[in-house]
Amino acid sequence: MFENISNGWKMGSQVRRLIFKDKALFTYPILSALISVVVAALLFIPMFFAPSWGVATYVAVLFVYYILVTFISTYMLVAMLLSFRAYAKGQKISMSEALSQTKQYTVQIFEWAVFYSIIMMLLRALESRARGIGGLLISAFASIAISIAILFVVPVIIDQKAGPIKAIEGSVKFIKDNFGATFGGLAFSELYSLIFTLGGIALIVIGAVSGINAVFIPLLAVGVVLFVIGVLFGFTISNVFRLILYDYKLTGKLPEGIDASLIKGAITQKKQGPVSGIV
Repeated sequence: MFENISNGWKMGSQVRRLIFKDKALFTYPILSALISVVVAALLFIPMFFAPSWGVATYVAVLFVYYILVTFISTYMLVAMLLSFRAYAKGQKISMSEALSQTKQYTVQIFEWAVFYSIIMMLLRALESRARGIGGLLISAFASIAISIAILFVVPVIIDQKAGPIKAIEGSVKFIKDNFGATFGGLAFSELYSLIFTLGGIALIVIGAVSGINAVFIPLLAVGVVLFVIGVLFGFTISNVFRLILYDYKLTGKLPEGIDASLIKGAITQKKQGPVSGIV
């Protein structure tokens, strides 16, 4: 297992170098984040001017927010992955072309947004009712389990136009079959992004502790930039890594710059052969 994880780590590094050859991929999560911020502002700013909102209204608005943000982020993610696929095949496409190709998945993306939002609302309810160490552990375990189970949901949606349940089933099955490669590469993307995010947080804290505006303001600015870069890098690298791994199991092909021996060593070998319909 440790050799699998090591191979996955090395492959994650290769994915990073591959992504940096097509920096346009970073525009998708940036645009997604900007739109999500606007949506949040439109939904929640009115709360400050309407203090009479009850709990039911707040919950309803929060649910709508989850649906809209999940739909936007998933839509842009699908477009980014379709763009990467084209780039990996030597057929680079524009953002408008990628978004146009994503239209065919609108129904599946919306279904996923509603389903995921329901899960998140239930999880928030569980966390709010958690009492003591036991309750906190249960809620933390549920959150981690959900995060792991949905790792390959988007690639499954792209290839099979699957609904939420089948997409999760396909994601879970894929993870079981490819544990080492999955978590080795994802560990790399997370640690790589942590270099920037933790560095950014450290600069912000140092600036705040200094208590000097001339020091705090520049450190705050640099810290925020590093934090955003870290989140951006981690998101892009991890999602592209998942698509590469998923596509390899389906087609046996890898983008130029990815060592085939690494992924073959990282993937758990099963007697049943490649996944030609993982759901």
